[in-house]
Amino acid sequence: MRPDTSTQRFIEELTRSIRERGLQGHERIEGQDELGKKFGVSYTVVRKGLKKLIEQKLIYRIKGKGTFVAPREHLGIKNYIVIIPNINAGGIIPDLWQSIIVLLKGDIIAHGFLPIVFSSAGDFSEIRKMCYEDQIRAAVFFGIDPAKPAVRDAEIFLKKRHIPLTYLEQRGKNTESTVTFDDEAAGAQCAMHLASIGKKRIAIIADKKTGAFGRRIHGFLSEAERHAVNATLVMSSPPDVITREQCRAFDGIAFLYEGLAYSTLALLKGYGVRIPDDLAVITISGSPLTARTDPPLSSSTVPVEEMAAGLTERIFALLEGKPPLSLLRVTPILIPRESTTGKAP
Repeated sequence: MRPDTSTQRFIEELTRSIRERGLQGHERIEGQDELGKKFGVSYTVVRKGLKKLIEQKLIYRIKGKGTFVAPREHLGIKNYIVIIPNINAGGIIPDLWQSIIVLLKGDIIAHGFLPIVFSSAGDFSEIRKMCYEDQIRAAVFFGIDPAKPAVRDAEIFLKKRHIPLTYLEQRGKNTESTVTFDDEAAGAQCAMHLASIGKKRIAIIADKKTGAFGRRIHGFLSEAERHAVNATLVMSSPPDVITREQCRAFDGIAFLYEGLAYSTLALLKGYGVRIPDDLAVITISGSPLTARTDPPLSSSTVPVEEMAAGLTERIFALLEGKPPLSLLRVTPILIPRESTTGKAP
């Protein structure tokens, strides 16, 4: 059966009109003839649309008196801010994003709103339903992947509903209301640190080189060249990330991300490699977990508190009717540890 797009469009336009005019519970809305003229639709469309809104308990009708906005306390309507992490599988969220989400949820609650997380691998029909029930106040997207049409469709739908949107790591022309991490600076920091401790033959080990990963690699190689350091990109993947022979060819290694480093430390020890005496090891864009390895890993760390605060500031600027805030590019923090310095920081 083909969807009744005219009726759905009328429902969306009427609920938006009610919200934008600030109509409160028990306030009367226009009659059916007037609504038809106002929105340019037929009597049948108006009748079907009102019936659906009554079923959803967004409005109610009193015979002989008219149609009224349902009171919010009767509906139990909540002020939700939706968080949509752009992930590859349902329920699996990268550690850094999880940390940002936890902080962001705390900020949202502190402002009197309710946070809710939707997996980008899931079904967005619930978001549509919550919009029709006027429950969503804003949304945060953790990147928009063109390969995930459901995420793109959700973004377009929320824009049409005039829901304020904020982004983490959004790339492209529109950088307003966006917080991003300076991946190139993270790569450059790691190369500079290895060069500063006298390393001349460095490998950057990666298992992917697109998007943010490509920017980290570019920053690393560019900075190494600036310091006249011989840097080599080694494309590999677990479990055999690096061979014994490769270990002998380098005096420093930078892992693209901490997961690669975790899976390789035991391998290096098995080769009899002494860290950092034989090989200095650092990871790009690490988390606090890098302090728990043996030896603790030097890393260029994502300041998750600053990123969460930047998102919060941009969300509530929009909700308060202020102009969108400009792009915030957060600079990483280099933390030297025993894997490069040989001593605890």
